[in-house]
Formats: sequence, structure tokens, C-alpha cells
Amino acid sequence: MLRFAATSCAALALTATAALANFANYGSAGGWTIYVDNSRDLCFAERVDSAGFVTHMNVVSIEKGIASMAVYGTTPETHARLVDGENSRITILFDDGATFEGTLNEVDGLPDNYAGGVIHTDNPDFIDHVREKEEMLVNPGDDAVIISLKGTKAAMALGLECLAEHHGS
Repeated sequence: MLRFAATSCAALALTATAALANFANYGSAGGWTIYVDNSRDLCFAERVDSAGFVTHMNVVSIEKGIASMAVYGTTPETHARLVDGENSRITILFDDGATFEGTLNEVDGLPDNYAGGVIHTDNPDFIDHVREKEEMLVNPGDDAVIISLKGTKAAMALGLECLAEHHGS
């Protein structure tokens, strides 16, 4: 079992759309929309699924595994499946049996209908799994959440291009 490590990546206190003035649509890839957060010089990918989950990815370095991934529920049913108090433990399981554990940190400044949080990692194995797998299982068990990862490889590539253009990395 691998563990997440805290990094200095900015937390993703974001909304489901780029409706705020600080966000600009950079493009889309693999079914994900890439946004620029001009207030913090970062880029992130977003996907909203039909079950009411919003997923954000902010990849700073694939090689170093530095990234943030946020999962939010937008309905009362999805809230209960993600949040069990502040700084909840989270387990992520991939189809090859790789398991990652960490802390799902709640984020201030989210819309009222959001519940969930952000995971920070500096683990290249986790980034490889997110990039290469089709889905991940969050909190395996009776009430597990399945998050689609389709298109993450393309989204990460465009997100890194965006980051290089807007942050000079």
C-alpha cells in the first residue's frame, strides 16, 4: 500500500465552472476541460460526471508526481459517500490492485452544494495510475465511489502545456 505525501501544491478551491472572473477556459482534451486560474498562475482539468461528482486535477510534474486531485459530490447522496468529517482518511484502489491512502482535506470557499476535498501527492506511481487507468475506486466498500479517469492522459498533457504557457514552468 502506498501513501500520499503532502506537497506545496495549491489547494483547489474551485467552482464547477469557470464562471468566476479569475478562471479562463484554456481548452479541452479527453473529455476534460482545462482552465487557467489567473489569480494563482495554475492550470487545472475538470470533469463533471452524471452521478453528481466533480473531479479536478492539477498536475505540476508527472516525473516528480507532484499534483493535486479533488473529488466533490454535488448532491446530498454524493456528499455522504465522500465526507466523514474534516481531514477524512481516503483509500483509492485501481484495477491492478494498487492501493493509495491519504487524507481528503476539505477546502474552504466551495459552493454550498459541494462536499469532498483535495488530495495532494508527490508520488509518481499515483500519477501514473491516474494517467493510465480507466477508473479509480474511492473508499472501496459498500458505498464506494467510482471515478472515471478516461482521457486523463490527454488532459494532463494539455494541463502541463497550459501551465508552461501561463506559469513559465
